[in-house]
Amino acid sequence: MNRLYALVLLILCMLLPACKKKEKEADFPECHPTIMEANSSSVQLFADSLRGLPLAKRSVAVTKFIATHPHSPIFNERGIVGIWWYGRARSVLINGDVPNGWNTTDTLKTIGCGDSTFFYIVYQLPEYGRYDYLLNIDGNLTPDPRNVIITPSGFGPHSGILMPLFVPNPISANRLGIEHGTIDSFSVPEALTKTDKSRKINIYFPPGYSRNKKYPVMYFLDGIESCKYVNITAILDNLLSENKIDPFIAVLIDAAQSDQKSFPKIDTSFSKYLVDIIVRSVDQKYNTLAEPGQRGIYGVSIFGNMAACTCLMHPDVFGYMAGQSISVTRELFEIAPNSNTGTMPPEFFLQVGDFDLGVLIYRDQCFCRANLSFANYLIRKGYTTTIMKYHGGHQWSDWKEYLDQLIIGFSNFRKK
Repeated sequence: MNRLYALVLLILCMLLPACKKKEKEADFPECHPTIMEANSSSVQLFADSLRGLPLAKRSVAVTKFIATHPHSPIFNERGIVGIWWYGRARSVLINGDVPNGWNTTDTLKTIGCGDSTFFYIVYQLPEYGRYDYLLNIDGNLTPDPRNVIITPSGFGPHSGILMPLFVPNPISANRLGIEHGTIDSFSVPEALTKTDKSRKINIYFPPGYSRNKKYPVMYFLDGIESCKYVNITAILDNLLSENKIDPFIAVLIDAAQSDQKSFPKIDTSFSKYLVDIIVRSVDQKYNTLAEPGQRGIYGVSIFGNMAACTCLMHPDVFGYMAGQSISVTRELFEIAPNSNTGTMPPEFFLQVGDFDLGVLIYRDQCFCRANLSFANYLIRKGYTTTIMKYHGGHQWSDWKEYLDQLIIGFSNFRKK
């Protein structure tokens, strides 16, 4: 799935232009501090003092600085973050959630110290956020060697900025001393069209699952990949142990190469495949409550687009849609019917990061504003819709922090 996700996201970035600075409304929070604000940074203060030293004394000063501050970034009050690197290089760039959703780079400032150079940059970020980045050292993209926070992603390891007031959500940790669900699996054809390729489906049964009882079902697109980075089964176990949700069956759907045909243009064949092949197979094999008020669907990014599309086109099948950083396209607005069509309209719960991807996906809007626009459109159409903006970007390490809220939302939706 890593290759598929990377390929489709690359296509997305190639087809859709970058956010433009000339837009009246900023797509990202301003992260470059004023000179006065930057002067509260330990990194900035050191850089100013270093620049004032004779060249012959600078390397000694940097050695003392590293002994006192061995790691990067360095945090100061009011969200001031200083990132630095020291060594032999012509240039060091930073790319990531900061400065604008993996779209452009910032060049670190330089102070020559003889054979080596001190590189640095200062940001001001929301104090409750977490952000990913990489350094580009003379063309080599790499995690920050001075940063001890490494976060996994579908594109390799990133360096993480965990702001001082950010508190990691422990809900995805594997816990001892609680009951755990069980996993079953089966395979279905990869697509509607005749093919010899198959797709794996994992089924999560809640602890105490009984064949004499029927259960609600939530479908997780790209669910097997999600388990790798988000640990969905642990989240479900933990929420059940805390009595925050009622038991339900989780369907974890593996991604396939054929899925990319449904994006960026809406291809109804995937939604039809999901409903006619996967949902029907699950209902035939397991004890499910086969009605829209007892079914939910979840997806992130491009799979969030597919989940929203499926929910809008099949309100008779899915009553709840949860999405994180969904790839909003014009077609989603076009297929959203009025809510008074006779079928109970589905409910939506969307989440997006304030430093989400910086490519234009809908009417000159990057991911964050496009998701907000889509949520507001759904509300105007009469859909019950919740939109949450978190301090973060577009990767699994962000999504796992807030996924439990979407799962709790499904449990609450069913009780209405």
